[in-house]
Amino acid sequence: MVLNEDASTLYVANNKTNDISVIDMNTLKEETRIDVGIHPDGIAYLKK
Repeated sequence: MVLNEDASTLYVANNKTNDISVIDMNTLKEETRIDVGIHPDGIAYLKK
């Protein structure tokens, strides 16, 4: 799991479903999922 720089969005790698959940930290609801391939095991947030 990783938060963005202002802690408004949480990204969670889902190993069993091969995607990343994008969670709005204000509502605590999943906004979307991003397909990433087989068994994501780690995650990082990079600010551009």
